[in-house]
Amino acid sequence: MNTGGASVLPPIVVVPMGAVALLVIAGHLTALHAAKGMPASRRRLRTACGVVMMITSCALAYAFGYVRPDDARLFTLSWALTVALLALVLGLAALDALNNLRLGRLQHRRIRKAAAELHRQIARAMGEQTPRTGAGEAGLDDGGRLKLRDADGPGPAD
Repeated sequence: MNTGGASVLPPIVVVPMGAVALLVIAGHLTALHAAKGMPASRRRLRTACGVVMMITSCALAYAFGYVRPDDARLFTLSWALTVALLALVLGLAALDALNNLRLGRLQHRRIRKAAAELHRQIARAMGEQTPRTGAGEAGLDDGGRLKLRDADGPGPAD
């Protein structure tokens, strides 16, 4: 295939688009490092993905704007590198998604544990007040949830 020695797209089109992509990704990385309260594992994964995206943007700009299709070896190598980098970006994004699921499970466990402790404290406080006030009895059911019973009969948990 003879294309007259031209690249896939003219560099005047590719270079500005690549520069904009690099600026956007660099801005995202800067904002990422300025964010407070982000778990370290999430920050590391997203930083790695951002760096790989920046390298991928440069490889794409090179493959589109400078590699001629009639140079079969260089054309194949540059596009193979670009596809491999895109696969790496997708792999890092998948790891980030799995990490988010892991972090969500940990947060859910912490919330459940804190809620159970709060229920125990409420039950203990209400149990201490019950003999003086005669309002009923409080405690935790088998599932660790707060149950209240009036002295006259079953409570809402029954």
